[in-house]
Amino acid sequence: MAVVSSWHIAIYLRFGRLTALPPYPEVNLYPLYISVALAVTVGTLFGLGAYKSRLHPAAPVIKASLLTFLMGNVLFLYFKDFAFSRLVILYFSSTFLLVAIGWRIVNYLIMDSKWGRWKFHRRAIIVGLGRDADFIYRRLALDPASNYEVAGFVGDLGPDSVWSEGRVLLGPAEKLGELVRSHSVDEVIITQDDFRVEEWIRLVSMPFDPRPVFRVVPHGVDLFLSRARPEYFNEFPSIQYLIDPLSSWEKATKRGMDLVVASAILVLLSPVLILVALSIRLESSGGIFYVQERVGKGGRSFPLFKFRSMIPNAEEETGPVWAQRDDRRITRVGRLIRRIGLDEIPQLINVLRGEMSLVGPRPERPFFVKQHPELTQWRLSVKPGLTGLAQTHGRYDLTLGEKVQYDLYYIQNYSLALDTEILVRTLVMILKEEFSPSGSKE
Repeated sequence: MAVVSSWHIAIYLRFGRLTALPPYPEVNLYPLYISVALAVTVGTLFGLGAYKSRLHPAAPVIKASLLTFLMGNVLFLYFKDFAFSRLVILYFSSTFLLVAIGWRIVNYLIMDSKWGRWKFHRRAIIVGLGRDADFIYRRLALDPASNYEVAGFVGDLGPDSVWSEGRVLLGPAEKLGELVRSHSVDEVIITQDDFRVEEWIRLVSMPFDPRPVFRVVPHGVDLFLSRARPEYFNEFPSIQYLIDPLSSWEKATKRGMDLVVASAILVLLSPVLILVALSIRLESSGGIFYVQERVGKGGRSFPLFKFRSMIPNAEEETGPVWAQRDDRRITRVGRLIRRIGLDEIPQLINVLRGEMSLVGPRPERPFFVKQHPELTQWRLSVKPGLTGLAQTHGRYDLTLGEKVQYDLYYIQNYSLALDTEILVRTLVMILKEEFSPSGSKE
């Protein structure tokens, strides 16, 4: 539908009406042209992996639109009798880009609604009680767009089990067939940390009526999910482990978005920023800005800029501590600008300098990175951000472990669409704070 509608819009934009195209004006060649456009566009999208995930990222759509334009021009070089205005191809590619991304946004909103979760609901059983099973369960619980419901776990509790209150143990693996029927399970997720190869092959080979979808998760799934890439090493299948989770295309797109949006915000908010600076200076002695050392991508330190929201020398007695909602060291002006996020705006300078991005894990201080290297090292594979997925789920109410889980989810599922969603959620959260009488987070 996107291809067909974009084609008709492109013809209308170029000629002002839906006119016949060469080489035979008396013959309707629209089906031929549209069929070629469908084959090229959908084939390109398929080849770029746009249909591998329910939440289609924007990057493959942008690439497909560009390639469609280039391939259309190449085809005209070989089939000159069928050539017409190149503007039609340009209009078609541009319109398709807008329509396709718009559809993906609508699709996401539908799938994320109550109706979408009900319509596309999937019940799953996780076979295993180890670290991998725990990781999969928490990922499904953290994913805001997940339509999976975990009916429970299958296995035997032991010394290596990772278990917590509130989870449901359905029974041993020997009763899997009976449990699948009694709980109306659509999918069975088997983890390899509890089961050897011959054991899970036996489980998959058991008779089921109806038969669910089986997914066997490799051991160490938390490592594999960090943008691992399947490929062949000589004649052997292997998985290449990628240290940098973003491709060159994604980096360039993300950097371009950072520069444009950060510059626009600084220009638009410049009167407000001047007013904030004067208010800080009039309320208390000390500098307007607070510069603090933070750790960025690859463990490199950089100076982070903020509007000062606390009394001067606030950490002389306490030392480095985690940010808290009701910190007594916060000034009156500081409390106001923190409430609506204005204290963070000077970090747009860090974004322009290339030390930060608009969206990403929040940068930590060296003190906390040294204290918790096992929790923070993964977050150093990308640029830190002005806002992130963790901040949209609770700025002060999350533990370090919960923040890390949200940050890992973002790193492993990066897309331009996800960045846009996080920015929109951050804006909505700020507006709720600004117009909330108590100023409390919901």
